[in-house]
Amino acid sequence: MNTVKDSSRIDRVNYLKSLINRLKEREKKLQSISDKISRYRLIIFIIGLILFFTLFFSASNITALIEAVIFSIFFGIAANKQSKVDNGIKRLRLWKKIKQTHIARINLDWDNIPRIEYSSDNQFTPAEIDLNIAGELSLHQLINTGTTRRSKILLRKWLNNINPSTGEIFERQEFVKELIPLKRFRDKLILNSVYSIKNEFDGEFVEKLLAKTEINNIYFRFFYIILSILGPVNSVLLVLILQGLISPLWLITTFIYINLYYFGSKDKSSLFDEAEYLSEEMEKMRSVFEFLENSRFNEKSKLYKLCISFHIYDERPSYLIKKLKSTSGFLRIKKGNWFVWLILTAVYPLDYYFKIK
Repeated sequence: MNTVKDSSRIDRVNYLKSLINRLKEREKKLQSISDKISRYRLIIFIIGLILFFTLFFSASNITALIEAVIFSIFFGIAANKQSKVDNGIKRLRLWKKIKQTHIARINLDWDNIPRIEYSSDNQFTPAEIDLNIAGELSLHQLINTGTTRRSKILLRKWLNNINPSTGEIFERQEFVKELIPLKRFRDKLILNSVYSIKNEFDGEFVEKLLAKTEINNIYFRFFYIILSILGPVNSVLLVLILQGLISPLWLITTFIYINLYYFGSKDKSSLFDEAEYLSEEMEKMRSVFEFLENSRFNEKSKLYKLCISFHIYDERPSYLIKKLKSTSGFLRIKKGNWFVWLILTAVYPLDYYFKIK
């Protein structure tokens, strides 16, 4: 039995090593292309600069300007091409690193298994120390493939659970069974996660912010309905008052509108910051979200049910990111030109509209 396991382990390691060698060859080719494009960019820049000054002093300014625009376009095309090639090199290096980590886990090569950074106030329980559950050279370090702080904390919590639920364990085992043959999917998920997260993703705060939005949604809708009626009505009444068709006493509706708008809720004051923050945090995970949105599973599988929201159009993260970007972009008017924003909100309760949106 042990001989079979050793043989399987050796075969797996050899396969990974051959894959790493192919990735190295591919990386060399891409690096060669990147270096070649760099030389082309330098040549384009030098020739463009020489021609610009030649035409500027010997011909007309317009001719020199046209030449500069043409060479700038060529330079931009080359820069864009190189950027794509360099991103490909970066992804290949990450892909190679993932495969090398697999070999390290198989061989228990602890120096090459990613370490887990614990918080400064962390305290290991006696069980974690005695059973080597967490810390250096631990089970936690060995099996963790999470890339965010929260995922690592969750795995540690599962490993330390002294009253595990049989139902939950069986359910997780079903997920593991489905994931075992999906080697490429698992590695690509890690790749996209590492590639996209340059800074730590604050999932806990995002979840709290979304929960807060959900709780206040009904409250906001009540004010939004009233204000969305009063705003246009006030505009019509103001026009009628200015034309002398009705009494100025009707301005009392404007007084009601202002009081409801500015004193109805304190939460709307942080609307721009919340939208901007959510947009930035969600953007960190865009690569992961897009990968999961484009992944397809058997409709009868548990993975399909788990990822169903990634395939429903108005629930997809990419759709939400798009909404957040358009919202925060529009709300920049509030900070950039408060007078224009004041006029717009006098007609329609935009703060409430975007808060609900």
